Amino acid sequence: DALHIARPLLIAEMASLPAPTRSLVSQLRILWSDMNSAHPGGSPAPTEELVTYSRRCGAEMYLCAEALQSEVAAAAAAGGDRSEEEELEAELQRTQWATCIWELATLMLVQRPLVAGECLLPWWHRHLCDPMAEEAAHGLVAAAAPEAQGAYWPTLAGLVAQGKTRLAGDLLRAHSALRAGGGDGGGGLLASRSTALLLRLDTLLDTLPRLTEPEIFDTHDEAAAPSLGAQEAMSCFRLRWRVWSEDVASLVADLEAAPAGDAEATAMCRVARVLASADGALGEASGGSWHGELVGRLLLEQPVRLRWQLSGVFSPPPGPDAFEACLVALLRDDPYAAMAAIRQAFGDGWLIAHLWDLLCRARAVRSDPLEGSPLSLRQYFLLQYAKALGGVPPLWQLAAAYGGDLLSEPGAAAEARAWLGDLLLSAAQHDSAAPAGSTLHAHKVRKLLGVCEKLGLTAAADAVLRARGGASRAAALGSDVAVAKRASLPLA
Repeated sequence: DALHIARPLLIAEMASLPAPTRSLVSQLRILWSDMNSAHPGGSPAPTEELVTYSRRCGAEMYLCAEALQSEVAAAAAAGGDRSEEEELEAELQRTQWATCIWELATLMLVQRPLVAGECLLPWWHRHLCDPMAEEAAHGLVAAAAPEAQGAYWPTLAGLVAQGKTRLAGDLLRAHSALRAGGGDGGGGLLASRSTALLLRLDTLLDTLPRLTEPEIFDTHDEAAAPSLGAQEAMSCFRLRWRVWSEDVASLVADLEAAPAGDAEATAMCRVARVLASADGALGEASGGSWHGELVGRLLLEQPVRLRWQLSGVFSPPPGPDAFEACLVALLRDDPYAAMAAIRQAFGDGWLIAHLWDLLCRARAVRSDPLEGSPLSLRQYFLLQYAKALGGVPPLWQLAAAYGGDLLSEPGAAAEARAWLGDLLLSAAQHDSAAPAGSTLHAHKVRKLLGVCEKLGLTAAADAVLRARGGASRAAALGSDVAVAKRASLPLA
């Protein structure tokens, strides 16, 4: 059903792609071609190899985003028509979203760690974390008495909720009482008590248990029991977690018992309650972000939650936008819902084509033929992407390369061959204003005939020659045409 609800990638969108995005699609083609040569037809590949491939693709996406940011800045500096700047900003946003989705899909459906929390944290920091708390913290740390500023304690709570406990510890130690070496600073018993509470909070931030054993990050199938190493790592972690949680609960109780007029104890209690993941504290500190609260809960409340059980940890917003729908589906370990959401948000472009190919190689999705069609979903997406590329005249060679690879795959060959014939004929008829005997004309025909020869498309070669002027012009091109004529490779 998802095939019928998604909008296709509009040719107009492809035609208006800025230079960085055109470079990206070319680089993705090179990386995919290497992968397909090593593992033809979407055949499975080792997880380590797929993760490396995914990271190389992701690196190209980051480079594209950086180049787009530079173009946005240049367009803004130049002034003039705002529409160009807005188009670049929209393309930048799409690329950043696509990179975020690509990395999450790789984590959840290719790497498939036993426990996802520690893996999700760096991904979330890169793509979705609000940087305001970190930016505020750097300014507060440099202040003489940061605790006197109203943003101090809310910033500290926000850093804890975001899992940035090291920076939170730096900010806490910038407190005047701790910066002075922990003495009472002449404030008497109340100051000493406050300092002791600060030191306890600092210790808890430093000793927050983290599940970082390598066995936890190994690929793990939901149907299989955890390895002995993973079971032992989780058992040891639970013991450390229990002791730490009891210390947090003790600190919260002591802070709640502080005198009613102790404003600092009240503020400190809010931070401790975030550490304890007390009712409402984590949601408030994460600014109402559902994905921020999810990451906070996995770090501070349910650190041993298994990857395929995340759906019980978060509540997505009602009516999520197209981008959020992609994230929700992936976090719920549902690649088919993710596929529908990605197509709704991005159309049949490079993201779904390359991502579905990756998931097929990871055996995260089936590669069965579609109902009523010889094509598998993977082949369908690759062919749709090739057609979108082929609708833009300058990209016809890139389109033909994808179509040519599908000629060797059972089920896709017939449809790919028919489409390639149309593509090459259309490319031959494009730029018809070029003089028949010109260098441009000859070069274009040679390229087209070279593709026909390589792919064994003799009928397409004949059509190209007829479209570009017949045998008399072919003779003027010399041996290139003769070689194509002699190819006579079978069409089926």
